Amino acid sequence: MTPFNAENRRRGRLRAAQFLYSLEFNGYNAEAALAAFWEMNPAKPAAREYAEMLLRGILRTRAELDSAIDESLENWVPSRVGRAERNILRIGVYELRHSGDV
Repeated sequence: MTPFNAENRRRGRLRAAQFLYSLEFNGYNAEAALAAFWEMNPAKPAAREYAEMLLRGILRTRAELDSAIDESLENWVPSRVGRAERNILRIGVYELRHSGDV
């Protein structure tokens, strides 16, 4: 595994957020859509590796992440959280819960 510096993480998070947001609209299979995404959104190898690590984890634990997000909302209903915001929160919660070095 590549050591990820702050810039690789930042760029990886950005690409992960873009990909997750696009899945909200197109309904494609994530694995099938990922190759096309990288063709249209090239990234440095370390940033791409970090993004893919995030994406695999987020897609695998999506229900857990959404539950944690929804339970944390105060004076807000889950349906009011925007798609972009929810995906950014998923990335953050995933990193906090599942990345030992974050």
